[in-house]
Amino acid sequence: MGASLDRELIELNKDGRLIERIVTLADVIAHWRRFSDLVDHFLREAAEPRGRLRQMKSPHLIAVLMGAAGLTTVDGFKPDHVVTISDLSGFIDLCRENRTVIEETLSEQLRNDLAGNPVRQLNRFLNQVGLKVASVGSVKVQGVKIRRYSLDRKRFDTMVSLAKSYRIEQDRREHERELGGSIIAAK
Repeated sequence: MGASLDRELIELNKDGRLIERIVTLADVIAHWRRFSDLVDHFLREAAEPRGRLRQMKSPHLIAVLMGAAGLTTVDGFKPDHVVTISDLSGFIDLCRENRTVIEETLSEQLRNDLAGNPVRQLNRFLNQVGLKVASVGSVKVQGVKIRRYSLDRKRFDTMVSLAKSYRIEQDRREHERELGGSIIAAK
């Protein structure tokens, strides 16, 4: 299991944080059922007049931000879902209204061009779990060019594979520790 070492994987680790990204993504994936209820709850709460996000762990916040961008459902990620800049208006509003919480939790400054280019900001957040959205083409509607974006499928598959491998290894180690503890207790 895992992924072969290639240029993209090396690029993902250029800052030495690949393991951190894998661990965070593994946390999101492993607890998605619980997260999905929280994500929905936080998004509903934040949509209320004067609604705000509360301080939370970074994997929770990243899941909320992905939900606001339309990249997740209650079942998990929507890797083939296509979004446009106009689809990201809820994401933009959520970021603006919760700037302080987001910046403090993720140690990530919001970009000044958030409204004009929300994809760049979204990619900065997604980078914390090794993901990104990439252009999947554009369409012209009434003479206006509309760019379309989706999760980069190759990177998504690589990171999910690594996160699942990490989780399997963590579960195996925990099981061995439990067995070791019960053997010692039996003596």
